[in-house]
Formats: sequence, structure tokens, C-alpha cells
Amino acid sequence: MIKMTGQQIKESFPQLVSEILGDPARVAQGFSPLENIAAGSLVFIQKDRHLDEVKKSAAALILAPSKWKNHLESTPVNHTWILSPNPELAMALAKNKFLLGTPYRPSGAGVHPSAVLETSAKVDETATIGPGAVIGARAKIGAHVFIGANAA
Repeated sequence: MIKMTGQQIKESFPQLVSEILGDPARVAQGFSPLENIAAGSLVFIQKDRHLDEVKKSAAALILAPSKWKNHLESTPVNHTWILSPNPELAMALAKNKFLLGTPYRPSGAGVHPSAVLETSAKVDETATIGPGAVIGARAKIGAHVFIGANAA
């Protein structure tokens, strides 16, 4: 399970976090889009038209524009607000660090049906080729190698 705190995000990207309002140690488990905010997750918001919806949500951490600081200081602290000059970039970097940095454990060796292998490619039977991956001509994929989704 992916877990992160506001403080971890601030320490990871100090140039993109201007301030934290609320508990910096509050833990978020995973990421959510605005359309379906999961309880205890991290979400980012850029447009004030979504602000009321986000305030009512059960999100743990909310990445928001730094310019909203004065408006958010009067908000009840049932969320941790991570203020950023660029919340979209901060969210992308957080996903990269906390989501993509999480080791993937494939369910088993083999080639996903949507992967594309050139006929001259050789793939060891213990290797894993993820969905949408493309393996080029004369490629040799060794024992226990993992090729992730959409890799080319």
C-alpha cells in the first residue's frame, strides 16, 4: 500500500511546496482524481470551482495553489493542505516518487497478450513482459527480467 505524508512531500520537493496547513504528519494512502475522491487519499486541485467539493471530501492531503493560503487558513483543519505554486507538477512528481517508485511484483512470468514482440525477439521463459510493451527485432530478454507496461 502506498503511504505518504505532507511532510514527506515537502521534503521530497521543497521547491514545489510553499507551506503546509494542518497536520504535516497526516498520512494519505494512495491518490484520487477529483471525480472520485477516496477517503484518506491525496488529491490536487487547481480551480476554485472544485473547492467546496474537496473541502467536503474525506481526502487526507490536498495539493492546492499557494495563492489560496488566506482563504484556506479559515478552513476547519480536517484535511492537510499542501500549498504549491504548481500543484499539478507537485502531484505528478509525488505520483512518480510514491507510486512509480513502489516495487511492482508481477503475478507470474510470461508475456502479456497485449505486448508486441517482433518474431526474431527471444524472451526467456522466466521473464515478464507487461501490457502494451514492445520488444524489438533481435532483442534478447534474459532470465527473470521484468519489462513494465507500455515500455518500448
